[in-house]
Amino acid sequence: MEKIQKREGNETRSLGALGVHLLLELRGCDPDLLKDSGAVKRIMAFVAKKAKVAIADVSFRTWPKHCYAAVDIFTYGYSDAVNSQTATDYVVKRFRSKNHSVLEIKIGLLQTQ
Repeated sequence: MEKIQKREGNETRSLGALGVHLLLELRGCDPDLLKDSGAVKRIMAFVAKKAKVAIADVSFRTWPKHCYAAVDIFTYGYSDAVNSQTATDYVVKRFRSKNHSVLEIKIGLLQTQ
């Protein structure tokens, strides 16, 4: 469990994250690749292996006409082994995105002893 420090008044508490939710926006993607459902499924299947994470949910939404894809990767069992940058880099590379943004949200922040 990743430790995050939270300050409340004069007190600092450690919080642990149970997981991570990655929200990726991919612009300038190859539209032919976005239309290929088999390729999209192979990319989805390989994300967990490439990033060495336990994946609870992965969803891809594609708009080939706009060369755009939105990707959600929800992981559980967060630990230092989770490499969200590896997952992001892999997805960006495979969809041939020319411009992307990513939002990483730590989920299940719990106070630890």
